[in-house]
Amino acid sequence: MRRLLLAFAAVAVMIGATAGSVQASAANGWSIVRTPNAVSRSLHFGSLDGVSCVSSSACVAVGSGVNDRANRIAIATSWNGTAWSAQHIPHVRGAAGAALAAVSCIATDDCTAVGFQLSGAALAFPLVERWDGSAWHLEPSPAGRGGSLAGVSCASANSCVAVGTTATPRAR
Repeated sequence: MRRLLLAFAAVAVMIGATAGSVQASAANGWSIVRTPNAVSRSLHFGSLDGVSCVSSSACVAVGSGVNDRANRIAIATSWNGTAWSAQHIPHVRGAAGAALAAVSCIATDDCTAVGFQLSGAALAFPLVERWDGSAWHLEPSPAGRGGSLAGVSCASANSCVAVGTTATPRAR
């Protein structure tokens, strides 16, 4: 199992609406590159909030969108050097919504993404997903109840550091 170190700040979690997004690429300057509808045609708008590249032809971007049922859903897309392709993110059982905020890849078949999932009571809980080269899988988060993860950096296959917020008060 991957070791995940977490650092939290005691800050209230606020979740706002996402705006539509377009991906930019840097090759001979910046240019706009279209991304696919990351989940289905029922995705009304979305935002890519984090990206990690292991080469100029291997990138993964993550974020969130809103579907027909007004649910916030986690999205991911990968770059092969020519075009972006949608990736399926598994739905968190019992969650009312989810979003990914950051991703760190150490190889084309080894990425970790972090964000939050929403309970039915609209409380945010940390979310960790792992890409194995063919699918995303939920990873356990030792972060406990309340909060979200906003950044992640992986130095190896077994060592990642994630940062974010927590709704859990500090002990006195």
